[in-house]
Amino acid sequence: MVSEVSQIDSARIDYTDIPAVKGYITLLLNAIEHLSSELNQARELIGRLKDENARLKGGNPKPEIKPNSKPKQEKEDREKKEKEKEEEEEEKKGEEEEASIPALEPRTKLPRRPVPKTEDLPTVKIVEIPVDKDTLPPDAEYKGVRTISVPTIEIKVGRIVFRIERYYSKANNKVYEGELLRSLSRT
Repeated sequence: MVSEVSQIDSARIDYTDIPAVKGYITLLLNAIEHLSSELNQARELIGRLKDENARLKGGNPKPEIKPNSKPKQEKEDREKKEKEKEEEEEEKKGEEEEASIPALEPRTKLPRRPVPKTEDLPTVKIVEIPVDKDTLPPDAEYKGVRTISVPTIEIKVGRIVFRIERYYSKANNKVYEGELLRSLSRT
């Protein structure tokens, strides 16, 4: 085919002879198609040889990647099956409505319980944290305690309540408290 194309003498072509020109064009198109298919085959062979070469050298060959889309027929079959399933379910619902037996009705899901807050947990231990009285100024007045609840897990779930003593100094306009361990402090 390629040899026939190479024998065409473009100087001798009579471009007014339409059937002859159509013949040349057809010949050229056939040659292009033939060369294109040979090129694709050569590219595939080169790819396979590169993979084989990589495998022999200890490397990994290029993985084969399959297309994501399924053929049209499979898609149509799947849609048809889905429609049939929906129709069957509708028929079953109609039958169930007619002969509804309470014992056979499906169970409803119960709502999830919320996680309890620390205030809802039982108190396991109360720890009193006193103020270091040596650090207090002389005019500091006792103002009660501040309570912090920290969730804890022992053998039983519960909370530890820290009762931290507090003093207020009018002169310094400052509140003094007992020291809470930094690992437990959330403030």
